[in-house]
Amino acid sequence: MLLVYLDSDIAGPEYATNYKTLVYLACSESAELIADVALCPFEAVKVCAQTQPGFAKGLSYGFSKIIKPEGVARLFKGLTPIWGRQIPYTMVKFGSFETIVEMAYKYAIPTPKEECSKSFQLRVSFAGGYAGVSYAQAIDVQRELHYLAMLASDARMP
Repeated sequence: MLLVYLDSDIAGPEYATNYKTLVYLACSESAELIADVALCPFEAVKVCAQTQPGFAKGLSYGFSKIIKPEGVARLFKGLTPIWGRQIPYTMVKFGSFETIVEMAYKYAIPTPKEECSKSFQLRVSFAGGYAGVSYAQAIDVQRELHYLAMLASDARMP
């Protein structure tokens, strides 16, 4: 939510109101970008531990085992592929969540949001989040199937 406020302030109140979906998309992209930078080193150790039996006894040992021969940059080698997968997924997830919740209050719930109880608002947010994740997952599965089909066709080429 902090990024929504910051981006809304940067964009200005009129732009933020007229183009709120773009603000939500920009915020979700920014948040995922930052989160992936923090996640990537752990992901590198996890992948090495999963693919190389006996790789490390613990997380700190795994970090040192990667950093010593290849340097700190090796921990971030997978950052671009993570961004390629996670940023679009997160943008769809949060963009659809915000739109679904807004549409629920506009078309399905007769009481204005401000007059609803906090517990009711929480239930609406939960339902919107569940629907948003389901929608993003359906799109992600289609993207993954398309990607796998491309790999399969490339593998058959002479």
